[in-house]
Amino acid sequence: MTSYKDAFPSKYISAEDVKRVVRTAVTKVDFTEIEGEQKLECYFENIDKSMILNKTNATMLELISGTDQFDHWTGVKVILRREMVQFKGKLVPSVRIYEAEANPDEVTKPKPEEKKEEPVNTATEREEKRTAIDKELEKQKRETKQGEA
Repeated sequence: MTSYKDAFPSKYISAEDVKRVVRTAVTKVDFTEIEGEQKLECYFENIDKSMILNKTNATMLELISGTDQFDHWTGVKVILRREMVQFKGKLVPSVRIYEAEANPDEVTKPKPEEKKEEPVNTATEREEKRTAIDKELEKQKRETKQGEA
C-alpha cells in the first residue's frame, strides 16, 4: 500500500524508520542549522538518513563513548530503538540510542559501567558522571510531571 507520507520524505531518521532494533555505528556528528537554530546532526553506518540529536540521545552518546566531545563519537557502536516517550504531555513514538552491547529487549536506562582495564580514577569519573546524568534525567522527568499537573 502507498502512504501519503511517501509524498513528504524526510532526510532525518524518525520513529517510523525504525521498525525494529537497528545495530549500527556513528560515522559523523556535526552542527547543522534548522529553523535558525544550531542542532547536532548524527550520521550512521549503512543508514541513508541522519538523526538530529536531542539532549537524551546526545547524553547517551556521551555515556557510551566516555566523552562529551562529539567529534570523538565517530566509530561508536550503538543500537537505535523505537520507543514511546512523553512529549508535551502525550506519548509519542521516538528513536532512542543505546549501547550496542546491551540486550535491546532490556534497555531502559544506562547501566553502570563495568570495570575495564583502565585506571580506577577514569572508571570512577565515568561512574560519577553517569550518576549525575541519571539524577538530571530524573529531575527533568519530575519537572515534566509537575508541568503536566
